Amino acid sequence: MTTRAALLADIDAYFVRTFEPDRQNAIIREAEAFIRRNLRVQEMIVSGQLTLAPIAGTAAGSVALPDGWLEFRRVSVDSVDGPNLTMLSAEDFFSRRSYFQGHGPEDVYCIEGGQLYAAPGGSSTLNVGYYTALDPLTEPTDTNAVLANAYDLYLYTCLMAAAEFEQDFEMADRNRARASGIIEALNRNNRRARISGGAPQQQVAIGP
Repeated sequence: MTTRAALLADIDAYFVRTFEPDRQNAIIREAEAFIRRNLRVQEMIVSGQLTLAPIAGTAAGSVALPDGWLEFRRVSVDSVDGPNLTMLSAEDFFSRRSYFQGHGPEDVYCIEGGQLYAAPGGSSTLNVGYYTALDPLTEPTDTNAVLANAYDLYLYTCLMAAAEFEQDFEMADRNRARASGIIEALNRNNRRARISGGAPQQQVAIGP
């Protein structure tokens, strides 16, 4: 099994040196930030429910986004087979008549300030599927789905970060290009798997 300790040993081998623990932590953090911004694969998808709380004086409701949330794939009301809500910009959502008056079921939503807002209705249970951040590598024995299944992505993003710390910008750019190519391939393969039928989503309970 590939672990954080094995990854760091490989990074040290590339640079023929041992990075200090603080620098190791920074390298891992930068690599994981790059992966979070760009990678969207099945292993990052969870599904669950969010319960809206009514917003006084409106026909809308809101709920905090789940921990680790990155991006919604779907938001529907009451049934996973029900129609998906339409996502709007915050400007469009808060100026819509349905935000101020109307009754459920909700048919539009927006994201602003760490909250999901939906209207009209305001107190429904939403069924959601979303991309969540992978577990960070903090302990020597830690691993996650990307490290286990796409080790080269972690390696190249870490080499990119380490090279930037070393001010070897040519090496950083080279490894950024490698990592970006892997992400493009993984995202493309994930889209193809969703069309043809992929792994089931992880089911989780969200909120109270």
